[in-house]
Amino acid sequence: RDGQPRIELPLCVGGENKILGIVPVICPDPQGSFKAGTPVRVSCSITHEKLLNVIVITGETKQTAKIFNPLANTEVFTQHRELLEARQALNESILKNGRPEVDDLKKLAQALENAKCWREAAETMVTIVEQFKYSRKNFATNITYFYAKDGDSKNSDKWAEEAYKSSHGSISAYNLALSRKRNGNNKSYEKLMEESIELDPSNYSTMLAYGYYLMDKNDENDDNDTRGREYIVRACDILSAALLEEEL
Repeated sequence: RDGQPRIELPLCVGGENKILGIVPVICPDPQGSFKAGTPVRVSCSITHEKLLNVIVITGETKQTAKIFNPLANTEVFTQHRELLEARQALNESILKNGRPEVDDLKKLAQALENAKCWREAAETMVTIVEQFKYSRKNFATNITYFYAKDGDSKNSDKWAEEAYKSSHGSISAYNLALSRKRNGNNKSYEKLMEESIELDPSNYSTMLAYGYYLMDKNDENDDNDTRGREYIVRACDILSAALLEEEL
């Protein structure tokens, strides 16, 4: 159609869901756009480095792209297309600069999270922190969560400690509390859960988990049972209000 300043050409093998890569073509005139019916010519070749070299000629515009793993032939569904594009952008930045751009790594980490590739998302963020010297404050909590989702309690515990030190708050206290409980330190768990609620009285995740914990304690302290119920009721009230406001 008329009026497109940018078009994207998906390269597929064997079906529209088997995408090798996506080649963006930008109109050379910053104020202009492509016209409907503009011819598009695509030519491809495999380089000595086993890259797919793609040349796209659109009208008088010529653009070139290189795609890694051109012989890959796996089916890609909608939820993974963002991940494919992020990987391609990262590979292109490596080819161009000899090393990845941090913005491309951030986009890849986000795409990996959306695709539920938890371990790779965590490792991508660790790369950002360690190689680019970014503050742990901005990433440690997410790294903790991603490793936990992947079932890697060792690394999750390590980054829970990092997050608590670098970005002290209700969520980091909650994550560290779970780590301490997993390692059998219930006293520290209780202290950190109390701290998490004190830092953010609206943290329903902490209140639910801690409320059930207090009610399940095998002791004769009625106060624990009462406090546990209060936390659970407060958490449910917060969730109900959020549901009514369509915030969930």
